[in-house]
Amino acid sequence: MLLLMLPASMIKSILKERENQNLAAVAEESEKWAGSQEINESILTIPISYSKMERETERIIVKNGTYYLRI
Repeated sequence: MLLLMLPASMIKSILKERENQNLAAVAEESEKWAGSQEINESILTIPISYSKMERETERIIVKNGTYYLRI
């Protein structure tokens, strides 16, 4: 019976070692590729909408846009 338990404990040891190697590899790659992120500047977005009436044709022109302001 003792002889049968020896291979099982060896297999458990190998599985545990490979699990630790896997965790170490994931941690190393995460550190290299998914490091901290920084925002270097802020952008304020202001929607703009204005209308203008042409005198000759009495048409109203409406313009929409966005103004970006770097802070």
